[in-house]
Amino acid sequence: MRFLKIINVVLIVELFALLASAMKRDLLYLDIYGLTRVRLAGGILLICLALFFVLILMLNLFRKTQEKHLFLGTVSIFVLAFIAINSLNLDKIIANTTPPEGVESDYFYINNLSADAIDGWENSIYNAKTVFDSLITKTELTEAEKTTLANAKLSLLVLKEQKTTIDNKFSSEEDFNAYLDQEKSDYDGMFWFDSRELEAERAWMSFNLSEYNAYKIMDEKSYLFDETVDCLLEEVADYQITNLLDLYYDYEYERINEFEYPLTTVRIENASEYSLSSLISNAIENADPDLKSRIEEAYGYYYDYVSSFSNDQLGLFDELKASYVPTPCSINQ
Repeated sequence: MRFLKIINVVLIVELFALLASAMKRDLLYLDIYGLTRVRLAGGILLICLALFFVLILMLNLFRKTQEKHLFLGTVSIFVLAFIAINSLNLDKIIANTTPPEGVESDYFYINNLSADAIDGWENSIYNAKTVFDSLITKTELTEAEKTTLANAKLSLLVLKEQKTTIDNKFSSEEDFNAYLDQEKSDYDGMFWFDSRELEAERAWMSFNLSEYNAYKIMDEKSYLFDETVDCLLEEVADYQITNLLDLYYDYEYERINEFEYPLTTVRIENASEYSLSSLISNAIENADPDLKSRIEEAYGYYYDYVSSFSNDQLGLFDELKASYVPTPCSINQ
């Protein structure tokens, strides 16, 4: 019996060593990459396991400790863990945590979190402005700079979709109906637009206090979440057009569609609208009718805009991009 106790104690000590190793790796990821939902939840789980093994160790070392104590202790540990996970505002903590030294905040990830991360959403706008201001004056970007530009742009696209979702949930009936009319118009009769899911989100059963608070903040700071975001996206679009820079396929598509974000859903659907070919298509569509007709006459209605304008012998692209020179945005409160 004594021999079995010694074996049990040795095995439990080894388990503690494994837990310590796992905790060290978790802390290492925090030091290098920053805080995420998985790392926070993982840390709480490791603490629970450590306490559970302490109970088992006590069961082996102390005669007064009985199996019922182990059961009650285990239940208590996991009840406390459940309370901790549900009482701690994980997304708010993540959004407000300073990243490790030398590491930029991942605003694309933060903007994909819940409305509890509204502080991070707001900071992402200022970050994007800083990034754009530092890069749009350059005609050539390094690979690292292109990645930085793409990440800042994606963070704004996610934020724009987050705001649309929350606006649809809490805006006035008049504004909501105007949005539905616009969506139906955009479908142009080609597809049936189903508004039932959006309407269901407006019901009282779907009310979410964090989203409502975020709605009030974004409504109060519409100059930032509407005008500035739209201006910044227009600014980066102009930069892509004038420099024939396609970020979507080389720097954005993989992150949107192939990266995995455990416990997080990527909320972005309109990134392809900001690919270079789409931007040039829209620029041509909105160009002066005379220039538009000359472009269509020179290249036809079906052509590869990017390759055509990369080898533009007629100077048509120079005329087009003259009206798309990026202008730095200002934040007017």
